[in-house]
Amino acid sequence: MRPSSGEIAYVEGDRPRALDDRLRREIGLLAHASLCYGELTAVENLVFFARLCGVTDPHGRAHALLDEVGLDARARERAARTYSRGMLQRLALARALVAGPSLLLLDEPFTGLDRGGALALGQRLGQARAAGAIVLVVTRPRGHRRGHRPRRRPASRAARPRREAARVRLRRAARPLPPPCRLTRRVAHRAPRSVQPGS
Repeated sequence: MRPSSGEIAYVEGDRPRALDDRLRREIGLLAHASLCYGELTAVENLVFFARLCGVTDPHGRAHALLDEVGLDARARERAARTYSRGMLQRLALARALVAGPSLLLLDEPFTGLDRGGALALGQRLGQARAAGAIVLVVTRPRGHRRGHRPRRRPASRAARPRREAARVRLRRAARPLPPPCRLTRRVAHRAPRSVQPGS
């Protein structure tokens, strides 16, 4: 996506920094896609990205992050393509945090997480902010940011008959209409009455 106008500058001190590999390592991204390799295990994925970012102890960092995000120890040795949506989301979060970024860009980070996972993510984002990182989160339901998933309330008994009646009306309204009828209007034509002189 090309910007229509304006610019973004990452400032360190009083001077903007150049967009180089060192700056890219300080930006953690959690997108809708996990950006992880499906044929690699969770540990292999994180070790790979840790080495790309120049982390001194890739294996130690990988295991510490997986403990942080709460990924099951047995699942860490399986290929990422076998993960559920929630497990893959935890791995993607660990990947975004692997270099200790100072800027976190998170797109729907609570997707697929259960209540415990959402609470843990909220705490982890709070820790990142406390450490001085900029955290930008894009999400829809406000309750997810506090770890509460929205609940659907069942309809009351009094509302159920109305709901069923509404469904019947909708089904009736969805029935096909009969073909249009052509209406003709018959007009009786009468012969003009002759007028006799002197009448």
